[in-house]
Amino acid sequence: MGLSFVGSVAAVLLAYATVESGYARSLSERALKSSSMSLADAAIQRRSADPDAYRIKSAIQLHRSEPGEALKTLRQAISLRPADYSLWMEFARALDTAGETAAALDAFREARRLAPAYATTNYDLGLQLVKLGRFEEGLSYLRVATTLKPALRNEVIGLVEKQFPDDAVTVFRVMEPRTRDEQLELIDFIIRNAKKDEPLPIEPLTERLTTEDRRRLIFRLIEVKRFEEASLLSQHVLEGYTPGVIQNGSFEDRQLADTPFAWNINRAAAKTSILIEENDNARHCLRIDWNGNAQPEAEILSQLVLVEPETQYELRFTARAQNLITGDGPFVQVTDVSDTDRSIAKSQPLPLGNSDWQGVTVNIITGRSTRAIRIGLRRDSCDPQPCPIFGTLWLDDFSLNVKERPNVARASSPVMSARDNR
Repeated sequence: MGLSFVGSVAAVLLAYATVESGYARSLSERALKSSSMSLADAAIQRRSADPDAYRIKSAIQLHRSEPGEALKTLRQAISLRPADYSLWMEFARALDTAGETAAALDAFREARRLAPAYATTNYDLGLQLVKLGRFEEGLSYLRVATTLKPALRNEVIGLVEKQFPDDAVTVFRVMEPRTRDEQLELIDFIIRNAKKDEPLPIEPLTERLTTEDRRRLIFRLIEVKRFEEASLLSQHVLEGYTPGVIQNGSFEDRQLADTPFAWNINRAAAKTSILIEENDNARHCLRIDWNGNAQPEAEILSQLVLVEPETQYELRFTARAQNLITGDGPFVQVTDVSDTDRSIAKSQPLPLGNSDWQGVTVNIITGRSTRAIRIGLRRDSCDPQPCPIFGTLWLDDFSLNVKERPNVARASSPVMSARDNR
C-alpha cells in the first residue's frame, strides 16, 4: 500500500510538472509573438531553470533595442546550460550589437569550440574576424564554413570581392577553389559580378580547366557579351585560332568544331544535311543539301568573328548550286552581336538552279561599339508557308579583310595585335 501511494504521488507530480512546463512554454511562445515582457517574465517565474525561457526574453529585449538587458538575460541562460553553442552564438551577436566587438569575438570562439563541425559557428567567427580587420585569419574559418555548407560560397566570394575590388585574380586565389565545381562556380560568380568594362584575366582563372570546360565557358562569356575574353579562351580550344580571322574558311579541316569562333551548324534546321567534301579541284568545300521544308529564317551555318569598331571590311567567299530550287534563295548575313543582334550587311541572293563557282563580296562597316560579328547562312521568310527548298549548295574560300580603318591607334585591340603578330 505504501509503495503504491508513493508511486501514485510521483505520477501526479510528474503530470503536474509536465502541465506546468507546457504552460510555461506556452507563455514563452505567446511572449515572443506579442513581444510581451510581462509574459516572458511570467514564463521565467514558472520555469526559472529553463534556459530557453531566458533566451526568448533576450530576443524580446533585443527587439526592443535593449542590448544591455539582453546580455544580462543571456548570461543567466548560459549559466544554466554552459555547453549550448547556440546560446553562445546569440550572446556573441548581442555583444556585437552592443558594440562590444572584442567580447563578441571571444563568445564566437567559445561557440566554435563547442561545435567545431558546424558551418554557422565557423562562418560567424570568420565574419567577426574580418570585421575586426583580421582578414586572413577570418578567411580560414570562412573556408571551413563553405566546405561544411557549400551554399555559403557565394556569400563568402562576395565578401572577398569587397575586400579586393576590381581584382578578380586575387579573389580567385584567395578563395582557393579545390575542386572543378568550385572553380567553375567561382568563375561564373566573377563573370556575373564584374563591371561591364572591367577586363577579366581569363588565363589565370581557367588554367586548370579541361578543354570541354573551356568550350562551355566560351559560350557563357559570349552570352554576357565578353567577346575578347571568349576569343582569348578560344586559343586554348581551337588549334591555330587567330582573332579577327575566319577560321577554316576553306574547309580544309574536315571537322566542324562546335565553338562560336568556328563554324557552327544549326542541327535543328530540318531537312538539311551538311558535310565537307572534295570539289572538282581536289580541295575541300562545304556541301549543304536541302530536301524539304527547312526553317526559312534559321541560320543554318554561322561563325563569330572578333572585329574592330568603325572599320570597313570586305567579306569574300565562293558559291555553287546544283538543282537548287526554292521561292526565296539563301544568302549570307552579317550581324553585329555586340549589343542586341543587328544586321549590318548581307550578300546578294546565292545562285539557284545549276551554276558554276561564283565569287561573292559583301562590304561591311562596323559601328562605334561593334566588337564582334556573326557571319551566317540563312533564307528570308517565304510567303505563303511552308517554304520548301530542294537541291545542293556548295560554299568555299571564306575570308574577311580590312579595307579601311580610322586613323586611331588601337594598341590594345586584340584583333590588331593578333594580325600584327602573324
